[in-house]
Amino acid sequence: MSLIHTPKTRRGSNLALTLLLTFAATCALQPAASLAVAAPQSAPNAMPDAMPDENSVPIPMASVTFSPILLVFPLMEITAEYRVSPMIGVALIGGFGKVKDTVSDTGVTIWELGAQANAYVLGDFRHGLHFGAEVIYIGASASSGKVEATASGLAAGGYVGYKWAASIGFTFVFQLGYQVAGIGATATDGTDTESRKESQKGPLANLNVGWSF
Repeated sequence: MSLIHTPKTRRGSNLALTLLLTFAATCALQPAASLAVAAPQSAPNAMPDAMPDENSVPIPMASVTFSPILLVFPLMEITAEYRVSPMIGVALIGGFGKVKDTVSDTGVTIWELGAQANAYVLGDFRHGLHFGAEVIYIGASASSGKVEATASGLAAGGYVGYKWAASIGFTFVFQLGYQVAGIGATATDGTDTESRKESQKGPLANLNVGWSF
């Protein structure tokens, strides 16, 4: 009898052992499964990506600024600077306006055209200390009655300056240096003509605001 029941007992024991191992394995896997399910829930608590700092913002390719001080005359002077390299910039200057001579009560039309070259020795084209050179041509004309007058001059000088451009684009430029200018003027009433030439030396100062992009 025992020989007959033994196989059944062994088979029952093997089945119980199999069920026990299956149950144990299931219990052992439950913590991992719970962790796998809980992991996505913890994602919202993860640290947010860091905001990009200023150094991650690309260096602008160009800056367009104007002189707010010259608007008082009024004269609109615009400077467009192009980045040749992160440390070098070249610029074109253009201006136009009409100034009233308080002595003769005559309007004088003024225009200017020039160029700059800047080397950024500290920082880069976006903001930094720079040395530069400027050449600018200025012309003027006026008339009062039968008298007509014209004048022109060429100025050249060097300067040291600082440029600051915010990450959003707003730009501030200040330059201070020294320049030499040659000026010539001619006036005529149709009969007589008078001319005069002279040279001048003095400070060179630029204060501009605008946008870089």
